[in-house]
Amino acid sequence: MLHQATANPKVIADLISAVVKSIETEGASADLSAVVPKAVSVKEVNELLAAGIVNRLKEHSVVLGDFVGGAKVKLRDKNLTIDISEETLKDLISRYVRKDFRKLIFGKPGSV
Repeated sequence: MLHQATANPKVIADLISAVVKSIETEGASADLSAVVPKAVSVKEVNELLAAGIVNRLKEHSVVLGDFVGGAKVKLRDKNLTIDISEETLKDLISRYVRKDFRKLIFGKPGSV
């Protein structure tokens, strides 16, 4: 279920938009790049992003990365990456979900 959601171009565009808008709200000016999974269409994600967000990106487009799902937004001038990739989300969920739910979500006990 997580893989389906994080590989959906609309969800990826929404994640990138939320991060960029949060950065703007905080008043931070940043040299931004957005990285998406290589299995997703760059063109489709760019079309789903607002023009203002695409223009804020250094490359004026999202770029492809070597991960399965989600997105990464890089603040290049601050040498910081906001990682909302599938692997990071799985890790967060596994840390904060009760053990009995973890078994249901991730399968065999102790797998995560």
